[in-house]
Amino acid sequence: MTMEKTMKLCLRTMLLLVLLQTSAVSGDVGTASAYYSPYI
Repeated sequence: MTMEKTMKLCLRTMLLLVLLQTSAVSGDVGTASAYYSPYI
């Protein structure tokens, strides 16, 4: 596994965690997923 792939995987995981936290806090999963989907 190359360094680049590892970095992308880490970034994806972090974004997913942020997405889960955001949707949990706001309670609006649709808005959160729509906002973060371009980055995932």
